[in-house]
Amino acid sequence: GELIINGISPERVAILPPVLPDAPRPHEPLPDARSVLFVGQLVRGKGVDLLLDALASLPGEWRAEIVGEGNARSGLEAQARRLGIGDRVRFLGWVDHAALDPVYARARLLVVPSRWAEPFGMVGLEAMQRGRPVVAFAVGGIPDWCEDGVTGLLAPPADRAALARAVGRLLDDPDLARRLGKQGRA
Repeated sequence: GELIINGISPERVAILPPVLPDAPRPHEPLPDARSVLFVGQLVRGKGVDLLLDALASLPGEWRAEIVGEGNARSGLEAQARRLGIGDRVRFLGWVDHAALDPVYARARLLVVPSRWAEPFGMVGLEAMQRGRPVVAFAVGGIPDWCEDGVTGLLAPPADRAALARAVGRLLDDPDLARRLGKQGRA
């Protein structure tokens, strides 16, 4: 769509499905822990600040792990402390791709809170390979792979309250999280 908007003839546009390396075994069962995962660069466009705001409004117990590095990390850590959730959010820094399996195994769901129009968002497919449902903002190419209510839950762009409701729904309903994770894997 972006290519066509920018003047490329539709006849010259071909869509190639992304290819992932051999799929790791799905992590089953989902953990009992109310656990949330983010994997990506810690830059403004990835929306981790929006995720932290959403998490701060969630009732009950939950934990979050933030995997990644970037120029926004120190500000995000300060934001978590300022919101009173610093003790529930762990910033793991950069984790080698080959070492992500145990991190995904601890997560009930992955959140992709991007504020910019992601061209695709491979991290969502990587989570679904592992049987994890995804909660994301419906921006860019994300709705191409995250089907709302089927493989994950979508929230309107930058809507912190809607993101919080979607995350809370999967934390509160492990059966739904399991079903969406299995459908994403399929």
